Amino acid sequence: MTGSPTANRLSIVLPYFSENEGSLPEVEVAFRESALIPKAFALLFSRGGVVASEGEPTLWMRDTKEDVAFTGPECADLVIGETADPFHVLLGGICVEGTRIPDLGVFVHQGGLILDYRMGQEWGLDQISALMTLLNQFRDMDGTVSVPWWGVQGEAAFLATLALNREAGNAEPAIPHSSERYT
Repeated sequence: MTGSPTANRLSIVLPYFSENEGSLPEVEVAFRESALIPKAFALLFSRGGVVASEGEPTLWMRDTKEDVAFTGPECADLVIGETADPFHVLLGGICVEGTRIPDLGVFVHQGGLILDYRMGQEWGLDQISALMTLLNQFRDMDGTVSVPWWGVQGEAAFLATLALNREAGNAEPAIPHSSERYT
């Protein structure tokens, strides 16, 4: 990838990934139709995502006013149905086009998903490209992707990188097959 237009574009956003300065930058993915949010969340599991949170993640159930164990991607349906409060879970193992993406925090709410990530050395050009491909898969599902945390110049560089990644194409379909399991 070195020296290619894609590598050059990815190099522009590398500083937003490579140096861990303690923050957890966020990537927002909004959906106009709430029914797409559980499908987008399930996509993360279909790409190999597994819970990487310390301890057992839980959801707060509004009607019973108690925590229940997080059981998988179907929990997003509970948020959309207003049965559970929005929740955050850490996912590891997500692979896109053969590249493992470093762990992503995922906040599921009624407007979409907010992904957060720890900056650091585990983010190379291949990992950033894989993340961009994943984000374009969300866009293929009618998601709108933004990075307000990055500021005006950073978001412009991010969106240009996302567009270049889309032009390069992504080999995996955005919507998982119904026969895929999420364990």
